[in-house]
Amino acid sequence: MHIIAFSDLHLYFIENDFIVDTYKMYLHNKLKDKKIDMVLISGDIFESKFIRTCQSSKYNNPCKALREIFELDESIPIVCCLGNHEFAYEDITLIHSQYKKYTGQNNVHYLDVCGSFTKDNVNVIGNVFWYDNTLKSVPAKDDVIVSNWLDSSIEDFIPSIECEKCKQQILENIKPNKDNILLTHCVPHKDLNWFTIYEPESIYNQYSGSAHFLENEILQKYVKWAICGHTHKYITTTIGNINCVNIGNDYFSEYHNKQDIKCFEFDV
Repeated sequence: MHIIAFSDLHLYFIENDFIVDTYKMYLHNKLKDKKIDMVLISGDIFESKFIRTCQSSKYNNPCKALREIFELDESIPIVCCLGNHEFAYEDITLIHSQYKKYTGQNNVHYLDVCGSFTKDNVNVIGNVFWYDNTLKSVPAKDDVIVSNWLDSSIEDFIPSIECEKCKQQILENIKPNKDNILLTHCVPHKDLNWFTIYEPESIYNQYSGSAHFLENEILQKYVKWAICGHTHKYITTTIGNINCVNIGNDYFSEYHNKQDIKCFEFDV
């Protein structure tokens, strides 16, 4: 199975046909003449305001909108996880409930809702993994956890507890008889975070209990690939038995004056 993975697309296209057309052009050029069996996207696809406005927009749900942007045959599944931008400055429980309403439509699947997606020999598991400083927490570093997260309506929202829930969901959805791929937005191991190595004072060094998650013996036994994003810096490495990639996309070219939409291709 040939898989192409993206991250951090940051689709700011609500009611903006020019940006829609430009995205389509870039993705068409990226995907043309490729044999694609599955698309993975590791979060930060839409801004949180998209859910608030999509009911009144011609892009009336995130699954349909994503399918239209990629212009791929609907038989090709698009499997996603949510990112911090989908949640930022919104009620976390509301965002979850809205994506739950749409996931699976147009063969687009959000792992935060469905837990896993299986096609043939491949089982994709994952979720946002944890919620970062864009929700206005006091910065935490090296697994030091803070609890004053101001933008969520969840009472006593504690990142370490939410991260444990995300980790448990991942472990529960592993299928030992399949080739498992872990898809998360935030980095599931410190070695996938460029900032840990090169910018030790960056707020992106916070982890909420996830800095060594890929060393988990169950993941080491059953997971073949780990794909993530969030930090916008490309890293590829191996952690034990797991092939790991941080896609590293640094926003979309026409919107942020960059050169391309980055992706990663691999076979399972």
